[in-house]
Amino acid sequence: MTQRIHGGDVAKVQKSLGFKKGELIDFSANINPLGPSPRVMEELRKNLEEIINYPDPRCTELREAVLDYYPVEDSSLIFGNGASELIFILMKVLKPSRVLIPAPTFIEYQYGAESVNSQVQFLNLPHENSYSLPVEELLGELSRVDLVFLCNPNNPTGTLWEKEEIKNIVERAGEKGAWVVLDEAFMDFLEKEDNYSLLRDFKSCRYQNLFILRSMTKFFAIPGLRLGWGVGPPKIIERMERAKDPWNVNILAQMAGKRALEDKHYILKTRQLIKKEKKFLFEELEKIKGLKPYWPGANYVFVELERTGPDSGVLRDRLSRKGFLIRDCASYPNLSSRFFRAAVR
Repeated sequence: MTQRIHGGDVAKVQKSLGFKKGELIDFSANINPLGPSPRVMEELRKNLEEIINYPDPRCTELREAVLDYYPVEDSSLIFGNGASELIFILMKVLKPSRVLIPAPTFIEYQYGAESVNSQVQFLNLPHENSYSLPVEELLGELSRVDLVFLCNPNNPTGTLWEKEEIKNIVERAGEKGAWVVLDEAFMDFLEKEDNYSLLRDFKSCRYQNLFILRSMTKFFAIPGLRLGWGVGPPKIIERMERAKDPWNVNILAQMAGKRALEDKHYILKTRQLIKKEKKFLFEELEKIKGLKPYWPGANYVFVELERTGPDSGVLRDRLSRKGFLIRDCASYPNLSSRFFRAAVR
């Protein structure tokens, strides 16, 4: 059985090392350090009895909130039990034969592709260029693949790619008959996300080969409720709706998502906090001998370890015994045990 490694497995560490609830400080999961919006918590407390009812299959109130907040159209919008579910539904619908994945990046792209027996090809992001996107090399592969995954900002490296680079890839992929799945799960953390996000461009250009993923679990700090959404061409959205569970987004997640988007003060406060604290975390890590942090595009810092010191697994274990969790990045393709990731707290 494949072991799927992610950050945030607090319960496992608590049990194995004997920590009590609340004693661990989790830098391994890229979640808003403010926690959920107070409006979300109040809404959940007031409506717990609603779990006796089936959730709205169309997510009507949540849908209205997303349409009000983001530049998207109703016919292009679909909701998932986390953005990860939408990866698997899309793969089920498209069934691409060959999939290109820049590496390192979010591992669920690989698992989603393999779930429909796609042949996965990794495009290694160059270490010597700080894991920037090798655009020309990627463009050269488009005629040999059916679908490309891109993550912006990239996880775990924090690399932020320019909008024009992504648009060029989408347009060239369209000419070759290939799809682009663009994961913008961490885009909400950016103060000027319109400078990087393709949401507005999708609406104006009406790309027919682009699917954009967005997560509500990271920025709005509700990973336990599972909530994400995506936009794509209406015909694909219709096929995805038919391929999924009709009640895939639970009733509490729908309530939480709606209230979170209405809390503009929380959204502004989060962005201000992340801007300040990611700079602080980067600069403090930079002061530690043996560490090379990469400038963060989002709410986490990617760190390289010097080869003379402990590797990422040893460091992870040492820190966990002291009550601190980091994300050991050794499991990512195109990385080694010399890298880890730490979230802003």
